[in-house]
Amino acid sequence: PRELRAVWMPGLHVCGRRWRLATDDFVFTGVISAALYTAWLICIAIALHEVRRVRSADEPCNHVLAYLAIELAVCVLSLLCEAMLILASARGPIMKPESRPLVRPLLYARIAVIAVEIAMLVYGSIVLFPSLECGLDDVPDAYRPIAAVVIGAYILLGLRIVEWFWEYDSGGHLAHRTPSLQTHSVARWRRRLGVLCCVVNAEGYVWEEIAENLHCLFGGEDLVSSDLGAALLLVHAKLKADLAEARKAQPAIVADALGRFHPLIMGDAARTPFLPTDTPVLADLQYYVRFIFAAYGWMLMLFAQPCTGCLRLATCPCGLNWCPEARHRDNCCSCNYAAFKAQMKNDDCDLLFLSARSQVGRVAFFVAADRRRKNIVITCRGTISLADCVTDAAAGGKTWTLPGHGPATVHGGILTATEGLLEDMEAHGVLQAAFARFPGFGLVVCGHSLGAAAAVLLSCILRPKHPGIKCFAFASPALLDESAAAYCNAFVTTCVIGHDLVPAASMRALLVLRSDILLALRNAQTPKWRIFVSALCCRRPTERWWEKAEPTPEEGPHSYKNYPILLPPGRIVHLLKEDPRSSCSCVGIRCSMADRPYTPYWVPRHNFERISLSGRMVWDHFPDFTATVLKGVRLADCITEV
Repeated sequence: PRELRAVWMPGLHVCGRRWRLATDDFVFTGVISAALYTAWLICIAIALHEVRRVRSADEPCNHVLAYLAIELAVCVLSLLCEAMLILASARGPIMKPESRPLVRPLLYARIAVIAVEIAMLVYGSIVLFPSLECGLDDVPDAYRPIAAVVIGAYILLGLRIVEWFWEYDSGGHLAHRTPSLQTHSVARWRRRLGVLCCVVNAEGYVWEEIAENLHCLFGGEDLVSSDLGAALLLVHAKLKADLAEARKAQPAIVADALGRFHPLIMGDAARTPFLPTDTPVLADLQYYVRFIFAAYGWMLMLFAQPCTGCLRLATCPCGLNWCPEARHRDNCCSCNYAAFKAQMKNDDCDLLFLSARSQVGRVAFFVAADRRRKNIVITCRGTISLADCVTDAAAGGKTWTLPGHGPATVHGGILTATEGLLEDMEAHGVLQAAFARFPGFGLVVCGHSLGAAAAVLLSCILRPKHPGIKCFAFASPALLDESAAAYCNAFVTTCVIGHDLVPAASMRALLVLRSDILLALRNAQTPKWRIFVSALCCRRPTERWWEKAEPTPEEGPHSYKNYPILLPPGRIVHLLKEDPRSSCSCVGIRCSMADRPYTPYWVPRHNFERISLSGRMVWDHFPDFTATVLKGVRLADCITEV
C-alpha cells in the first residue's frame, strides 16, 4: 500500500518487514555480486569445456552436460537481474525511494532465481557427487569440474547467507515511529550491551544510561548505515565550502591562524598566537607528554614501536629499584613498570605507586616523583580497554559541587571514575607517603583522553589542599559547563592536536551533528552512489545542498537543546598544521609543511561546541601521535614578537 511505503522510507521493506539497507544500496552490493557471478560464469564455462573434452564417445554424459548448461543459464540470468537491480537502484536522491519503484519487483525476481540456484545445488550435491558413472575414460578428470562447480555454488550461497544475516533487522516487523519500535530500539541496545556484561562488570544503571544514549543517537529515524556515511560526506563538503568562503572573505586571518581547519570558522574565529611569555607552557607540555605515554604501559609501546618495543621491554631492569608494595594491579611480569622505566630514559623519576588495571568506575594511573622538577606527578591513563569505553559512553551530565566554585555540570561517567581513583589513592595513602618521602615537592596532575578529564576533576578536588597544583590535560573530552571550565583557567592547560574528535564529542554535540545529518539527507538531491564514488576519487560532492535547506525545529525529549553544553576545561592550546598555501606571518616567509608541521595557538573553548569532521579526527587523538607532534614543535618558530 502507498501508506505503508510512505512510512517505511528510505529503508527497504520486502517480505513483510524492514531490512537494514535502503533501496539505493544495491548499486554497491550489485556491483560486488555481478563481479562474483562473472567469475562464476567463467568457471562454469571452463568446467563445461573440460567435461566436453574428456567425455567418452560411447556414453556422452548428457546429464552432466545438461546440469552445467542449466547452471550457465542460471548464472547469466542472475547477472541480468543484478544489472537491472543496479540500474533501478541508482535512480533518485536518498530520501526519495519512490523514484526507485522497480527495486522491490526485481528483488522478488532475484529471490526466485536464487531458489533455482539452490535447487541446482541440491541436485548437484545429491545426484552428481555420489554417482559419476558416466563412462568417462578418466573419472578423476571429469569429477574435478563438477566438484568445483558444486563447491563454488556452496561458497556463493554462504556469502549470500552472510549478506542476508547482515541486512536482517530484528525490529523490522514493527511499524516505524511507533511506541513499540521506540521501546524495542532501547531494549535491542540493552541486549547488545548485555554481551559486554560477560566481559565488563558494571552496575545495571550504567547499561541503561548507555542504551538510552545510543537510542537517542541512532533511533527514531528510518535510516541505514550507508545513509549516515553519505550524510557525513555531505556535511563535510559543507564545512569545506564554508572554509573556502572564509578564505576569500578574510584571507589575512585565515593565512595567519585559521590554516585549513574548519573548526575555526565556527563561532568566534579569533585565536591568539604564542608570545615569548608563553614559552614555559609549551615546554611543560613537551615535558609531561612522556608521562602520558608511559601511563599506557607496554601496550602502547608495542603499538608505537612494533619492532623495538619488545626489545626495550626485555632489556629493562624491572627488578631493580622496585618496591613490591608500590605495585598495585600490575601484571605478573611488571610489564607496565618496565614500560615506565623505558619511557623515562633516566633515573630522575621514581615510581611510587602503579594501578595498571582499569574497570568501570576506575581509571588506571601511576604516581611518580620527578626529581628533576621537584614535583609529585599523578598521571591518569586514557581509554584503552572495554571498561574505559563503558566509562566514556556514560556521557550523561550530572550536577556536581566543584570545590571553590559551586554547582557545575560534569560528564557523569568520568566523575564516577575520578571518585574511584581518589578512593584508591586514599586507601593506600599514596600522596601522604609521597610528600613524606619528598618534602617540599609540588603537585602536577596530567593525563590523556579519559585520563585527562579525570586529571582535571582530580586537580579540582585536590586544589583546596594544594593551591599550587598544576594540571596538563592532553586531548581532554568535553567535560564541564562554560563557567566551571572557565574556573579551571588558573591551573589547567588543555592541549588539542589538529582535528581531534574527542574534545568536542559531548552528547549535545553528537545530537547537533545528528541534526546536520538529517538536514543534509532531506535536502541533498545527489544519488548516494555518486556521493561515495566522489569520495573514492578524492573529490567532494559538488552539490551545494545547504543553500536551499530550511532548518527543521528541534523538538522532543531527545533534542540537543535538552542536553547541557560541555566543553574542554582550562586554557586551550590548539596545535594546527599550517596551510601550505598560506604565508607564515611569524617568520615573514612562506614555509613548507616539513619546516612548520604544527603551530600552537591559544583558542577559545567554544570552538569545540561542534564536532569537526575530518579523515584525521581519530588519528589525531592517539597518544603516540600527540607525543610525536609536541616533540616536533620548535619553540623559537612559534613565538610572535609584540
